[in-house]
Amino acid sequence: MKTTVLWIGILNLFLLPTLSRAAEKPMVRLQTESIEQIHGKIFESYQTATALFPFLGMMNQVGRPSPQGESPDETWSSIFFKKKFSSKLLPGVDLKKPLCLFSNLEASILNGDFSKCEAVAAIPCNNELEFRTLLKKYEIGCTPSENGLNNLSVPNLPVPAFLRFQKGYAWISLISSKPIETSALGELVKLIDPNQKDLLALQLNVTRIPKELKKFASDQIVSHLSEIPAPMSPPEEAVHKKLVPLAKKIQNQLLMESNEVNLKLDLDSKLLQFIVNLALDGQAKTELSKDIAAYKTPENSFGSLSKTELTYGTFLRMPLFAPEIRDLGVELLAQADQFLKADNALPEGTALTSQFLKCLQSSVKKGNLDLAYIISAPNKDNQFTALAALHLEEADTLLPLATKLIGVLPEDLKKLFKMDATKVQGLSVNSFKLKDVLNEADFDGIKGPFLTSVFGKDMDIKFAFAKDALYVAIGPDAEQKIAEAIQAKPLAMPVIDVGANGKHTIEFLKALSKNQMPAAMYGAFGNQEKFNMLSVKTKGGERLEIEVRTGLVAYFVMAFSTFRAQQFQAVPAAPVLAPPQN
Repeated sequence: MKTTVLWIGILNLFLLPTLSRAAEKPMVRLQTESIEQIHGKIFESYQTATALFPFLGMMNQVGRPSPQGESPDETWSSIFFKKKFSSKLLPGVDLKKPLCLFSNLEASILNGDFSKCEAVAAIPCNNELEFRTLLKKYEIGCTPSENGLNNLSVPNLPVPAFLRFQKGYAWISLISSKPIETSALGELVKLIDPNQKDLLALQLNVTRIPKELKKFASDQIVSHLSEIPAPMSPPEEAVHKKLVPLAKKIQNQLLMESNEVNLKLDLDSKLLQFIVNLALDGQAKTELSKDIAAYKTPENSFGSLSKTELTYGTFLRMPLFAPEIRDLGVELLAQADQFLKADNALPEGTALTSQFLKCLQSSVKKGNLDLAYIISAPNKDNQFTALAALHLEEADTLLPLATKLIGVLPEDLKKLFKMDATKVQGLSVNSFKLKDVLNEADFDGIKGPFLTSVFGKDMDIKFAFAKDALYVAIGPDAEQKIAEAIQAKPLAMPVIDVGANGKHTIEFLKALSKNQMPAAMYGAFGNQEKFNMLSVKTKGGERLEIEVRTGLVAYFVMAFSTFRAQQFQAVPAAPVLAPPQN
């Protein structure tokens, strides 16, 4: 029974409309690019990665041993390191055409009747005999029936399966053979988009979901959300009460008010980025359609800093567009405040932390909480400056509390601070002697202030509290960067934008390792003016569009390179030999 339920749950993802509605859009449509196109993008991405980062080439040597009788060119473990996909891996499958799956659900499943649920997969086929051999290889029996129909016997599959070869595809249907009758295939072929350029495209027509199923799903979700798990502390219960309205609103808009959801996955082999595109549109005159129409492209308060020459930059705007999200954020911060007050810590420290959380609450209430973290391009001395800027309502109220806290610290800590050390744009800037702390530090065998090769010999942290922002900087140009942040202008940009300049990143790593890293580790990465690590763009209007681009290899390489740079710093330089005496 459990096996049957599991299979039915899987099949519901790929259920096709009944024959009488075959010409309509199915509830779910899933299409991939052709196998050749998918392989080409992955192979080109591998080529790009090894050109940028040569040490990744060792991946070509990693793989499972070849099965007996199979040459290395024909193994799944090595296909993506080869320029051409071997047709011997999938005999009978047309590698130049896309694969497609369709699905639909009927309300009758609520009564346990799955007879109207049918599933169809369209697998491109260029040789019927070879395709039958492929099925046999995977222990799938294929018995010819009448009118070109074949009965399939799939191990552990609890429902009937059928196969028909026609119009360049092997059509596989589950439960019923009606969807792949000859008269229906003409309409099914029209649902396959030959011009699709994404690795995978998923289309969900929400309006095709029966109302009875929507109501059933909604009732189940609401019932589950309304239950308060026991035991639950008062703070947890307070957060739960704020979370429930948000979750209810999301499920109601997705199930009851949305029209169509489109999800696309792709790979940019030149920029080495994985791309996710999500589009959602609401039904006319619903709250969802109004919310989407009112949504504006977000601005980051420090956006203009992204236009300066940087080594690295992160810009973040918290997604506080919905009142329910803001209410939840405020409640979480309030509970954090109560927790810290009960910790019996230093009163002055508690007062400062509590006020900081209240400033965050004010920012969240207004829906304006922006962050910028940058590392500047190297100066003439090949040194860098790092800056963090946080848009924070009433941030200037933190200054007197910080001063009080410093006043009660032990003398050896108090002397590290210098309040009101200088003025920048009329704003009081304070300093902290980080170098004196690092002199006593030991980082995995790296003794002393190892960051001086990057951020300069002084290593003073500069920090300032403005009326609506908090600034922290370190490096030779710290005061200049704080001044630039004060003068920064809001700019429309992605909700999250993380990027690096390849050339400057290499210079940063060289400085961190004191020029001990082998140049071969850098590859062509140093020629990249900008390398996107993560970007999340949003857009409203007729529909909500979200685009996520991520360069995962960049994260891996930068983390690996930074680790290696520190290792090289820990190794003492080789002694200089004296010239031989004549």
